[in-house]
Amino acid sequence: MATDDDVIEKLEHTFEDATRHQVETLEAILERNGGVSYLHPYLGGYDEPPVDAATFRRSVPLSCYDNYYDHISKLADGVLCDDRGQPLLSVDQLLCFFYRLGLDVEALAFGKTDISYFYLNIFFGKNLNFWIFNSSGTSSMKPKLLPCFDSKPGRAVSSLVHQGSGAILRRYES
Repeated sequence: MATDDDVIEKLEHTFEDATRHQVETLEAILERNGGVSYLHPYLGGYDEPPVDAATFRRSVPLSCYDNYYDHISKLADGVLCDDRGQPLLSVDQLLCFFYRLGLDVEALAFGKTDISYFYLNIFFGKNLNFWIFNSSGTSSMKPKLLPCFDSKPGRAVSSLVHQGSGAILRRYES
């Protein structure tokens, strides 16, 4: 088990070169899931996966939960593939769904309102005012149904997030 200092050092390393890590993550996702049904309308003309990150950014518009809603609803109804036999959202096994009503934390400083900014400021020792509020997490104020797929990268990220959250909060509390 990694120590808090090891976990924080890994987070620091990730933040130092965030752009490279983002591109590598996107390329790994595209290598594995570039042919899923959701992406077909945007990347259907690219028959040779994996699609590179630059092509993805040019071809696939920014999206939000509502863009995935129909695919998520089909998954919840037990439909895993489209009419062409392509997985709807991931080639990985669907494990479960999370029903998101939860509490969100919002940091309000310097005009920043995202959770990563909140954690970064705790990590770097800044004193911020923050509020915990009840939010559905969607612009329509409806709760989210979030599919959880069994993938090695997903498990690694989840582990780092959980370990990192604990390490940062323990450092903040001490």
